[in-house]
Amino acid sequence: MADENIGTKEVKDKSKGMMLIIIVMLGVLIAAIVGGVILLLTQINTDGDGGQTVIFHEVPPVTEQDIRVVPLTTTIQTNLLQAPGGARHIVRLDVAIGINDTDVDEADEFEQVLREREAAILDRITSILRRTTRDDIDREGGSDLLAEEILISLQDAFDTRMIVRVYFPNIVTH
Repeated sequence: MADENIGTKEVKDKSKGMMLIIIVMLGVLIAAIVGGVILLLTQINTDGDGGQTVIFHEVPPVTEQDIRVVPLTTTIQTNLLQAPGGARHIVRLDVAIGINDTDVDEADEFEQVLREREAAILDRITSILRRTTRDDIDREGGSDLLAEEILISLQDAFDTRMIVRVYFPNIVTH
């Protein structure tokens, strides 16, 4: 009889241990679901260095007067993709980024983020330019298509639609 009680006690101890593990796992699962819902409700954008978290909400379509133009301080000059059988070309351009200015405080904060990350923005734009030929830029509407490609790339990089336009105040290919 004593041996039967020992076996029953071991089973009860294992059951309590398993129950505790299940409760802890359930708590972790609930915390993960709540965190996921919070992330879905707001867009969270952190810099690559693990710095400050900045939250930018989705923005409605804007009119031209609602766009703040933020010029980049560096002129980009880089090689373009060589067309098959064609000559090598370079492009020199200035870039300005149009951001939604309907919420001035949010636009001020986002402009600061753009200024802090200008080197990464320039790198992303240069990478796109190096995959582009002179013919791509010089054809009718070519610079508009290039601006759209850069816009989409920057929106993806910042995970926001605060960026609404890309401008080329000066663009020269040779």
